[in-house]
Parts: sequence; structure tokens; C-alpha cells
Amino acid sequence: MAFNSDNSLAQEELDKQKKYSHSQGMTLLEVVITIAIMAFLAATLYQFFGFMNKESRAQISDQEFVDRLNLFFHNIAKDFRTAETVEFDNVLGVLTINTVEGEENTYTFETSGDEVRIFKNGTKIVQGPVTKDPKDPKDPVIITCEDNGSYYTRLYLSFSTSVGNYDLSVVRRNPPADKEVD
Repeated sequence: MAFNSDNSLAQEELDKQKKYSHSQGMTLLEVVITIAIMAFLAATLYQFFGFMNKESRAQISDQEFVDRLNLFFHNIAKDFRTAETVEFDNVLGVLTINTVEGEENTYTFETSGDEVRIFKNGTKIVQGPVTKDPKDPKDPVIITCEDNGSYYTRLYLSFSTSVGNYDLSVVRRNPPADKEVD
């Protein structure tokens, strides 16, 4: 009888192992479902981060354009205020500023559709997107130089971009003509 008790203990031990072996492992279906869920999450995260990266690059590009435009506004205002003579060809979009130091700075403005390019002495200093306001179909880039003939000259620049509208208005006093000393 001792033999039967050992055999029944062994049988109970085998039954326990069989019982727990199914509950401790995963079936192939569970593994496939888990892999499918993980692949879906990975694809979703990849698309999300790709979109965020694209948006970030677009914001950086817009910010670089705005920074260059602000630097351009600062420099042209300085050149314009300290100019000895100013000439503006509205047809060609060329502004020539002769400084008191004898330098000649030529600013060329080119617009084509939805982009503006500004050159100083042949070197491109600003290039970026401009937009037309649907409510106001005027040109997104406005450049005027008014000389009243004797007292002052006024330069006005206006740019409409997807980020915002940027305006610059600079006035310089026209120096009186030098009189000959006898």
C-alpha cells in the first residue's frame, strides 16, 4: 500500500503541474494580439512625432524669416536716416542710399507670387513667404519712398506674412543744399 500512496502523490503532483502550466504561459493568439497592439501604438507615435517635428521646423523657419526681416528693418532705417541722398525706382523696386561716408547701398526688392527676396548690394539678405489678405487683395509687399522736395523724405515698407504684418516707416530730414562760400 505504500507503493500506491507514493504513486497517488506523484499523480497529484502531475495534475498540479498540468493545471498551472496553462495559466502561466501565453497562447499564440495572445502574443499576436499583443504584437499588433504594440505595432499600432508604435506607428501612431511615429506619425505624431513626425508631425510635431514638421510643425517645429515650420515655426523655426518662420522665426528665422521674422528675425531677418527685423534686422533688415533696423539696418535700412539706420542707413536711411543717415543718408546723404536717397533715390527710389518704383518700377524696378530699387532703393539707392548714398551715405555721408561715401558708400552707396542698393536695396533691391523682388516679389513673386507668395515670396519676397531682398538684396543689399547684390547679396540676398531676406527671403521668405508673404501672403495676401483675402479681404484685401492688395500686394503683400508695399514699398514707397516719398520726397516732399525740401523738408523730409519718408520710407514706408509693409510685409504681410503668415505669421503677421510688419511695417516700417522712417522719416529723414533733407539736409539743406550747401551754399558756396566766397
